[in-house]
Amino acid sequence: MNLVIVFYLKGVEFLHYDDFSHWGLISRFLLTNDRLNLEADKVISFTSYPQASAYFIYGLTRPLEFSENACLIAHALALLAGYFPIFTRTKDNKWLIPVLIVFSVYIMMDNVQINSLLVDSLISASGFALLAFVIDNDINKDKKNLILLLPMIIATSLIKNSSLFFVLIVSLYTVKKYWKSNKFIGILPFATMIIAHKSWSFHVKRNFSDLGKHNMDLSSYKDGFLDKDKTEILRISKRFLQAISDERVVLILTLIIIIFYFIYNKDTIYKNIFLFVVSVYTCYQLGNYLMYILSMPINEAVNLAGYGRYVKTVRAYLILVSFYWMPFDRSKIIPTIMGIFMIYLSINPIKNAFRKDNNRELYLENKEKLQVFKVEGKNKKILVEMNERDKSSYYYFMARYLYDTNDVRITYPEDDNNYNISDFDYYIDITSK
Repeated sequence: MNLVIVFYLKGVEFLHYDDFSHWGLISRFLLTNDRLNLEADKVISFTSYPQASAYFIYGLTRPLEFSENACLIAHALALLAGYFPIFTRTKDNKWLIPVLIVFSVYIMMDNVQINSLLVDSLISASGFALLAFVIDNDINKDKKNLILLLPMIIATSLIKNSSLFFVLIVSLYTVKKYWKSNKFIGILPFATMIIAHKSWSFHVKRNFSDLGKHNMDLSSYKDGFLDKDKTEILRISKRFLQAISDERVVLILTLIIIIFYFIYNKDTIYKNIFLFVVSVYTCYQLGNYLMYILSMPINEAVNLAGYGRYVKTVRAYLILVSFYWMPFDRSKIIPTIMGIFMIYLSINPIKNAFRKDNNRELYLENKEKLQVFKVEGKNKKILVEMNERDKSSYYYFMARYLYDTNDVRITYPEDDNNYNISDFDYYIDITSK
C-alpha cells in the first residue's frame, strides 16, 4: 500500500488553497529553517493552529531537500499508519484484507484527498488508532505501553484543536478501564492531553500577539458570539439542522448496529457500540454547532464553511471504531454486511481518485506560469496580472507561497484598482503566456 501511495502521488505538487495559505507554508518553513515559526516570520495567519502533522513531515523528510511531493507522500503515510490497526481484525477472516484495502481509498480520498496536506482525514485515523491501542493493550499489566501511548496522545492532540475531541474519548475510556485498578494510569492520558494543549497555548501566547481566528479562549468565543445577532444565529441554526437531517452514512451505520443487536439476542456489545456512535456523533455535532456560533466569522458561519470536511471526519472515525469493536468470531454475517457497506462507501472515492479535475489542471497551468518568474529575496512587493477575474483569493495565496512574500496584489483586465507598477518591486504579467 505504501508503494501504491508513492506511485499515485508521483510528481504531484501543492495545488490546494490551504497548502498555499497554511499547511504547505508551515511545512516548508520547518524544513528550510529547522525551527518553529515566530511572529517576526509572518509565515501563517492561523498562528494558534497546532502543527503536529507538519512535525511528522519534517521528521520523515528532513534528510531530503524540501519537496512538495515528499511532503504529500509523508502526510499520506501518516494517514495510512493511523488506518493500519484495522487490519488486526482480519486475523481469523483473511478474506477481509482486500475489503479493507479497498476501504483505505475511502479513508484517503473521501474527505480530503491525499494530494493535499489538509488534516481532517488524519484526525479520524489517528483518533481511531489511539483508541484501538488502548482497547487492545493492558497498560496495567505492561506499563511499557505508556512509552508508546503518551507520545501518541501528544501527537494526536496537536494535529488540530478539534483533534482534542478524539483524544478526550480515549481519555474517558482509559478512566473507565483503569480507575478501580490504577487511578494514576486512568487519569494519565487526560492529564497528558491537557499538558500538551496548555503547552502549545503557552507557546502561541508567548510568541504571537495576533492569534488568528478559531483561537480557543473565552474572550474569542465571546467576541464571536457578539458579532452575530439573533436573526443570524437563527439562520445558522436552521442550516445546521438541515445539514444534520441530510446525514445518511451515520444513519445507515446505526441501523446496521441495531439490526445486529436484535439478531444476536440483544448482545451488550452492540448496545455499547450503538451508545458510543450516538453519543460521539451528537457531542461532535454539538461542538460543530458551537464553533459556528462562537468561533467562525458570520459570512463563513452562515454558509457552514467546512461542514462537509468536519462531518466526514467523525463519520470515518465512527465506521472504523464500529468495525474494530464488532465481534467477528461468532458469525460470518457481521463482517460480510460491514464489508459490503464499506465497499459501497468506497465506490465514489475510487471514481474520484481517477477522475480528471479541470480545476487542478488550470491551477497547475497558472502555477507553472508564475514559477517562470524569479523573485530575488523575501517579502518583496509584487503585482501579478492574470487573465482570470475569479479565484483572486486562491492566486493571492499561491503567489505569496511561490514568491515567499506577504505583499502580493492580484490584478486582471478591467480591474477597478488602478495599480501603479512603479510602486512594486516586481510586476509579473502572465496574461500572454
